Amino acid sequence: MREAIEKNLKVRVKNACHIHGLAAGVAKGEIEVDGDVGDYTAMLICTREQKERGESGPKIVINGNAGNYLADGAWAGEVIVKGSVGYGAGIYAYGGTIVIYEDTGDALAHLLKGATIIVKGNAGGNIGLYMVGGTIIIVGNAGKAVGEW
Repeated sequence: MREAIEKNLKVRVKNACHIHGLAAGVAKGEIEVDGDVGDYTAMLICTREQKERGESGPKIVINGNAGNYLADGAWAGEVIVKGSVGYGAGIYAYGGTIVIYEDTGDALAHLLKGATIIVKGNAGGNIGLYMVGGTIIIVGNAGKAVGEW
């Protein structure tokens, strides 16, 4: 995958539901996943230096559901999930945009530093714990303990 991204090719992945850490550490490019993905997908995408230079980062589209800790520690980029996401999406994300078309589990955006997270469905409880920056938009209902610290 990294070799294709370095050649500026769009990457398409299938049958990744049991792969954890898919697209972790990716700094650029376009990745589309058909079906569900495991935990830690798109974690640590981009770097602080890339964000400071204003680089947009990768675009990762998941045509299915994602497991736990989606885009954990992301600095930049765009992560779009056209299904639901498990526990801890966007934890410690410094930048970028995360869009979740359906529902997300508990612990959304803990320690959020600067990313924008949009949930078109419902979000579980305990949202934005220790959040110091960024934006959370929940179109549906939110569970208990929103914005506590």
